[in-house]
Amino acid sequence: MAAARSIRRRRARNPWVRRTKRAAVTLGIVFGIALSAGLAVYIPIYQDASDDALNIERRLDSVKNENPSVIYSADKTPKILYSVAAIRRKIIDLNDKEIPSYVRYAIVAAEDRRFYDHRGVDPVGLGRAVFYRGAAGGGSTIPMQLAKQLVNGDAHTPLRKLKDIATAQQIESLKTKDEILNLYANNAYYGENAFGIQRAAQVYFNKDAKDLTVGEAAMLARSVRTPSRINPVKNLKKMIPMRDYVLKVMLEEGWITQRQYDEGIHEVPKVHRQKSYGQVYMNEDAGYFVRHVLAQLEKDFPDVDFRSGGYKIYTTLNYALQKRAVQAVKQVLRDNRGHSVNDGAIVVMDQQGRILAEVGGPDYSKRQYNVITQGIGRQPGSAFKAFVYATALKNDVVHPGEYISNAPIRIKDGDKYWTPQNASPRENASSYSLEDAFAQSVNRPAIATIIKTGPENVVATARDVFGIKSELLAYPSLALGTSEVKPLEMLEGYSVFMLGGSRAAPYPILRVVTPDGELLREYTPDVHPDVLDPRVAQEMDTILRTPVEYGTATIARDVPNARGKTGTTNSAKDAWFCGYSDGLVGVGWVGNTTIRKGKSYALPMSSRVFGGTVTVKIWRQVM
Repeated sequence: MAAARSIRRRRARNPWVRRTKRAAVTLGIVFGIALSAGLAVYIPIYQDASDDALNIERRLDSVKNENPSVIYSADKTPKILYSVAAIRRKIIDLNDKEIPSYVRYAIVAAEDRRFYDHRGVDPVGLGRAVFYRGAAGGGSTIPMQLAKQLVNGDAHTPLRKLKDIATAQQIESLKTKDEILNLYANNAYYGENAFGIQRAAQVYFNKDAKDLTVGEAAMLARSVRTPSRINPVKNLKKMIPMRDYVLKVMLEEGWITQRQYDEGIHEVPKVHRQKSYGQVYMNEDAGYFVRHVLAQLEKDFPDVDFRSGGYKIYTTLNYALQKRAVQAVKQVLRDNRGHSVNDGAIVVMDQQGRILAEVGGPDYSKRQYNVITQGIGRQPGSAFKAFVYATALKNDVVHPGEYISNAPIRIKDGDKYWTPQNASPRENASSYSLEDAFAQSVNRPAIATIIKTGPENVVATARDVFGIKSELLAYPSLALGTSEVKPLEMLEGYSVFMLGGSRAAPYPILRVVTPDGELLREYTPDVHPDVLDPRVAQEMDTILRTPVEYGTATIARDVPNARGKTGTTNSAKDAWFCGYSDGLVGVGWVGNTTIRKGKSYALPMSSRVFGGTVTVKIWRQVM
């Protein structure tokens, strides 16, 4: 007995034992406090979710959004540029005897395998999701997804997850499993503007849900994961293994037979995409710009299908300026039809980068290819010289008023030699001042300048200062604009001169509003300050006035405070004018384009076509 007391005394004196006890008590207190705090937060949320669950059918009716998605101009009284209305979904009963049972079991297998075993929340799935993704992501059961779709929205936050859980538990207390599954199947988004299993069957397979094969049902069930990016139309190859996984789960759960499983995995899908949206309105004067906006929306919101209806997209477009741009392109192309000019474009933005006008081709109703945003770009010709001379000034290679040699230059190009030529034999002076060389667009001084500056320095400056992302080849010929660039890159690049050394990135959208009136995103100007020494920017601003005053762009002289540079390629396939005036910068282009088998090909124009005789007329009318 004495020995036992001695052992107890030793234990009592053991510091490890004391620390362990204290830690256990502290942990218990912390757990109790956390549990109390969690309940204090959760209980009001659970109580508030009761009303949402009671009114879930009415909510389902309200989200069947038959209002169109609309794209608006930026005018005081906004013009509708585009609208698309959703088609009504058709509500069906999955328990209808005509609908095979594997249609509903495929949904359960794909989205919530333990659907029939839990009461709204799957602790196993939720725990796994929290472990791997954190408190805000994953683990959603079918009732939780229903809560998110119909009640709580798409925000990915821990609070929203708690709301989903509370609403899901309330739904489970009020609805049977069959009722919940019906609500989910008729509301789920399957991609291609197909809401509900019936519309999805019609859109993808041109049949009703009752006629789906087991393989088709499994494929559709899995489509709801990332419907706008991976669905039977957009990525059938990726859908095959997803379908097979759903079939495997159905077999393991005893929801289909081995024979049905074998038929499903060997089935060759026959996708027949049907029209999945209602009436579309397109303001053809803004058609090219709208395509730009839609492409931007798809890039920024890959999981949102705006054709589903109800979204409001407010853009940067000035409709009056846009109309003027459309008429300018059409008139100049009409006047030069005899010179093999059949294509033209112009894009204009303000000092913040807001695109105010964009015409990407001759006539949107006849050709939708947008020169401004599509393709690998075009050779800018001498319009690129502005970046060459700016780099030279930046590096103190040349100075305003300095004379630059016009002597013939022989440049080694591999095993051959290249001798740059001026555009006219009259350009034969021994040297030109920087300003005169720029105004008259004389080639040899530009080549001499890039050689002295270093082509690699020009490439670096074009990228870092002027925002050119296209690949540029660091050869002397770059001074003549031989590397393809995109019109939006030229627009951004010339904004540096307009803004005195800062650079504005062009953008077409102001804000996007969801069907329930919430702000999905507000776009703000992306202006990079002081990318170019203000002294150099001011020197270039003065130099850019010379083509308009007495050089290749005198047609633009009647535009107040106009600055700019013409550009015409040796092949006569591209003619440009890039310039700015009083807070607006615009890039114009003309060419001779033919479309073969969906691809765009550039053909030569007449030798009489130049940026300073044709393209500048578009720019002048708009600016």
